[in-house]
Amino acid sequence: MPLPVLSVNIPAELKKLLQWVCWRFVWRNTVWSKPLYNPATGQLGDATDPSTWVPFDIAFDAVLSGAYDGLGFALTTGDPYTAFDLDDCFDPRTRQFTNAQAERIVRTVNSYTELSPSGTGVRMLVRGAKTSKKSKKGGVEIYDHNRYVTLTGMLLKEIFHHAH
Repeated sequence: MPLPVLSVNIPAELKKLLQWVCWRFVWRNTVWSKPLYNPATGQLGDATDPSTWVPFDIAFDAVLSGAYDGLGFALTTGDPYTAFDLDDCFDPRTRQFTNAQAERIVRTVNSYTELSPSGTGVRMLVRGAKTSKKSKKGGVEIYDHNRYVTLTGMLLKEIFHHAH
């Protein structure tokens, strides 16, 4: 079961953009994947095709309806955002990082940071372009276009705040 989406925490500047999709868990080849969907049509979406994206309210309402497991944001060359995806680096029970590299990245970057739908990963969105062509290194993925990222609005700073 994915974390719920807390729309109030998702930055207003992102909500204004027409780059929203939905996703749902699908079992493929022994692993769960999260294909994206256009909630306006119910058809598969495409992170490179703006005609399959919708405004935030439509995507969020589709998630609230239960038709989809979560919300996604399509990254493009036309927006200023880069996403960091840090998998399996956080223990939601202890509210502690389980990976020192991920914790260093989060503290160094100090940007919009939230838990992934599983609650065990971290997503960060920053203003800026990727400086390397490489997208994956170790447990870190960095994307700035032609991908979508899942967003939950479950801010990491709030998780830490409530832990103390």
